[in-house]
Amino acid sequence: MLVAAFILFHIWQLHHLGSFLGGGEFDAEHATSSAAIAIRPLPIQIIYAVGTLCAVYHLANGLWTFGITWGLWTSEGAQRRAGYVCSAIGILLAIVGMSALYGMSTADIEKAKVYEGVHLAEENRVNSEVEKLLDERQTSSKSEENTETK
Repeated sequence: MLVAAFILFHIWQLHHLGSFLGGGEFDAEHATSSAAIAIRPLPIQIIYAVGTLCAVYHLANGLWTFGITWGLWTSEGAQRRAGYVCSAIGILLAIVGMSALYGMSTADIEKAKVYEGVHLAEENRVNSEVEKLLDERQTSSKSEENTETK
């Protein structure tokens, strides 16, 4: 139940589908700064920490239960070993999730905005050059076709 509530909260807060309810704070072109701004308040960080840990537990426990249900590990020893493996997967994912949360909550928003602006300007410059080259090719291929038909 907590995982489902967390996923709905996450969609509402960051995904554009939640924008009509006051959420939708994530902007892919400003990924770092928009995520850092959305995650900045301490209550939001707590919700994300609890939700992420619940989702990780659900996955690790679900993998272990899946193996038992499908007969992948039937003996007591196999279940114990699978429990160790699934626990290790859960711990690793919990570390990754908490590290991501820490990274977003401590990101330098102003510095991120500068990097994002530079990246977008460079992307726009490259796109303009590509369009110019494509237009030149189309123009030259049309003039070649006209020369061949004469």
